[in-house]
Amino acid sequence: MSQSSEEVDKKPLKAINTDGPPSESKEDKSLTLKVKDQNGVELTFRYKKTATLHKLFDYYCEQMNFSAALVRFIYDGVHILAKQTPEELNLQDGDVIEVFARQDGGGCHCY
Repeated sequence: MSQSSEEVDKKPLKAINTDGPPSESKEDKSLTLKVKDQNGVELTFRYKKTATLHKLFDYYCEQMNFSAALVRFIYDGVHILAKQTPEELNLQDGDVIEVFARQDGGGCHCY
């Protein structure tokens, strides 16, 4: 006896973890990050560890009325790319990301 497509049970499948500890709780999947500019103005965000930082950067720039093209986000002295995640950068709860005005240019052209 065959079942039509309407008769098939469409319950979602549950993932079963057979090779390790239980998956992280909802609280363990996010962290609090602080973003601070050169003037000391600081905004705090709750952010997923596995989400790329581009949304955080865009939202910060929108709130502070900055152009994202004119600022750099720095953590521990290293420029952060928008495609990176907090997990990739080993960011911890409460870490501070600094924002600096982008400074492009080269050396002196002395003749």
